[in-house]
Amino acid sequence: MLQHESTPTAYKVLTIIGPCFNGIGSVWLARHATSGNLVAVKKYEVDKCNHEILEMLQHESRMMRQLRHPSLMPCLSSFVCGSQLWMVEPLCGYGSTKDLLAAHFNEGLPERAIALILRDVLQALEYLHQQGCIHRSVRASHIVVSDAGRTYLTGLRSSVSLYRHGRRLPRLHRYPDCAADSLNWLSPEILAQDLRGYSETSDVYSVGITACELANGMEPFAQMLPTAMLYEKLDGEGVPGLLDSSTIDASYVDQELSAQTDDLGQGDRGELSSFQRVMQAAPRRRFTDWFHQLVRLCVERDPLRRPAVARLLTHPFLVRHCRRAPPLTHLLRPGVPVNEATLLEGEQIKSDSLVSEMVSLQVGTNAWDF
Repeated sequence: MLQHESTPTAYKVLTIIGPCFNGIGSVWLARHATSGNLVAVKKYEVDKCNHEILEMLQHESRMMRQLRHPSLMPCLSSFVCGSQLWMVEPLCGYGSTKDLLAAHFNEGLPERAIALILRDVLQALEYLHQQGCIHRSVRASHIVVSDAGRTYLTGLRSSVSLYRHGRRLPRLHRYPDCAADSLNWLSPEILAQDLRGYSETSDVYSVGITACELANGMEPFAQMLPTAMLYEKLDGEGVPGLLDSSTIDASYVDQELSAQTDDLGQGDRGELSSFQRVMQAAPRRRFTDWFHQLVRLCVERDPLRRPAVARLLTHPFLVRHCRRAPPLTHLLRPGVPVNEATLLEGEQIKSDSLVSEMVSLQVGTNAWDF
């Protein structure tokens, strides 16, 4: 197996790709000097991280090194460089599935592409659960796709072990750290924080919410305030599901959009536009009955009624769609993977634009004040 050194000189950093971990870190395109392969380097400013965040990053690095599965994102190397923590990972040119939704599939991914993605995610979760781990942060932003169409599950910083003092516990009660960004995906039993606790089936609920996110273009509860979302999950009558012509009609869309416009303030119109996009697209789509059934099984409010991951992998939705399926890369068109050429070309375009703007400036003798 190719070794990736734990020194910064082993990687030629080329250009920035984007932020990560809610802006705490940044992702950079780099070339491994020994092999010449392109990799992604995540840089975290240690001085800007509190103790809780540092523990989460250390936990993520440790879990990525200990666990081995084709659908789990590996950590090729991690080390401290000055005041930064570097984590080296394989380059995933398509980015996260959330990126794909934002860039090319505003109304949701094709159903067959979702089946291929969910199959790999469920296989990764099956392995995690066999190792006594609960992921606790399954969502579109934590599912990434490589240039070759391989799907990886990431976000292990929120994972937790069921083992305590050599004994596997049937339930856990510990609330996830930094859970504020994952509330819409978390299961009711995690949010309840009661004596019943939660188990691996909480990840199954998150898979159901993620399936809706990939299909609808937005996760359920996105238009709700956290308190309303919490009530709806624990005691409400609504059940999250797929939005298509079988679950919503055009007349309801007009009525709902009118109500949303009245309820939301001026500062929330951006969120309304996203909700409006999803609602307007729903009557034009039709998902298979198997897909609807899979989602309903996953988002059961009672965790005892949810199927195990192994059972979901044999569901007809996955079996039928994944049999003789074309490569995932074909189903993600017109999306194309980001590579060295496109990233560096983008940097050159921005640089040329900046030069043009500077040349066009009319600078007087007293314009600069040092």
